[in-house]
Amino acid sequence: MGMAMVRISMTPISVVGALITFLGSTAAWAADLSIVPQVSSGVGYSDNITLTHDAESSSITRIDPSITLKRSTTFWDLGLTWSKTLVNYANQEMDDIRNHSLNFHNAFRFYDDRIAYSYRHRIYRQQSERGASFNQDTLEGFQNSERLSEAVHRLNINTQASRWLDISGSVAAKNTHTQTSRDTDSDQLDYGLKLSTPEENTLGLQGLLSWQVKDRTDHINTDNDQKEVVTTAQLGIKRQFWALGYEGYDESFDNAGVSNSQGETYHGPYGQWYFSANSYFKLGYRIADDQSNDDHLYSELRWAPTTRTQLTFKNYQRFFGEAFELKLRQRLKRTSHEFSATREVSQRFGFASSAEQDELSNQQNPNLQQSNGPIDNDAFDGEGFVAKTYSWRSDYQRKRHQLSIKVEKVEREYFSPRPSEVDHSFTLDWQLTLSRSSSLAMSYDYQSLSFGTNDEDDLHRISLNWHKQLNQSIDLSADYSYSERISDTESREYDANYILFSLKKAF
Repeated sequence: MGMAMVRISMTPISVVGALITFLGSTAAWAADLSIVPQVSSGVGYSDNITLTHDAESSSITRIDPSITLKRSTTFWDLGLTWSKTLVNYANQEMDDIRNHSLNFHNAFRFYDDRIAYSYRHRIYRQQSERGASFNQDTLEGFQNSERLSEAVHRLNINTQASRWLDISGSVAAKNTHTQTSRDTDSDQLDYGLKLSTPEENTLGLQGLLSWQVKDRTDHINTDNDQKEVVTTAQLGIKRQFWALGYEGYDESFDNAGVSNSQGETYHGPYGQWYFSANSYFKLGYRIADDQSNDDHLYSELRWAPTTRTQLTFKNYQRFFGEAFELKLRQRLKRTSHEFSATREVSQRFGFASSAEQDELSNQQNPNLQQSNGPIDNDAFDGEGFVAKTYSWRSDYQRKRHQLSIKVEKVEREYFSPRPSEVDHSFTLDWQLTLSRSSSLAMSYDYQSLSFGTNDEDDLHRISLNWHKQLNQSIDLSADYSYSERISDTESREYDANYILFSLKKAF
């Protein structure tokens, strides 16, 4: 038997040609690749006093390095981001923080974006560690960690079956694993189908039919399961001056595997019909399940005396109460204003927990616990309140300057089961844009919480932020936050953090 031999002859010219071809393809691939390293660093101060009057204060040093890789073509997107956060306190009794995050994104598009697939994976880990032993009798230090891994697959399909019908469908699968004091695995599957007519057709008629399902299962500590299924459906038809539709919703939650639970399934199905005319009037009726008895009639009226002013009034009557909302919106050349007022009356019925029922039964009738009679009326735990909300938002714009102000006040008065108790909250937010590269923002929040006729807590929060972009790669910022809580017992707690200077540099 003879053996055939094949000889490959590589001349200097062929080697140079192959090298040029390889470098050319590599250069073309690298031309679409961007690499952006970035680092952010800052120094500040932290001070807080707890309810035990133990003061802890320390200077703060923070650094956040990150690097991002991106490549984008007509059919493919690829991205990878790694970031890390290091927060160190000079006080050895305060917890240092370490964060690690890795995000990966991969997406494909085909047939003029009619078919799209994407995969995203996120890995996150946070670790807090106390620098020195803060309690020699118990622990030689303190360490707490949290890990999170999340993967998401998503597929979208959009096609036009005919000039009268558009079809779109989507499927998404998500898996999340969280590792803390208890391990949790969560699997979620979302899928849906939507049929609609194109917005422009000869009949001037638009139709819509959609169906969406979200199915999620949580595995807690590998032996307990929680399952939740949410289904939504929409059916509608619309012409130029009127619309008629139906919306349906159903939710079930099963926690049969949870410890100390006999397994309960909650269903919240409802359906509602609505009719609207000329976008200025909407009337609907909601039909709820038999358990909640929450059927109600709702209406919506809109009036626009001018092209820049609109008044909206919403009202619904229900078994558990009633509510109305009044909103006034005005848009001018350089300013816009919006005011809304809401009043809600709610009365819900329920019973105390099983432990509270047993305690009440033992106090009133020791033999009642052994009987199969009805639950004692004193175990009734209904809730009723009147809530009032007022909000105002204004936006001003002049050349490069812009100012946004939002004020909101909420008042909730209980008449059952906590009579004569009133909770208040007040929020003020404003943001001033000095130029295209500079901004200043402030937020203030106040809450007055009632826990009894003689106990009330006041909570104040305030935060300030200044940001300045020097150029495309350097940002400067400063942050300040302060919170204080005062109770009727004259105990006091506050927490303040100052980030005096922060620099972010992109290379």
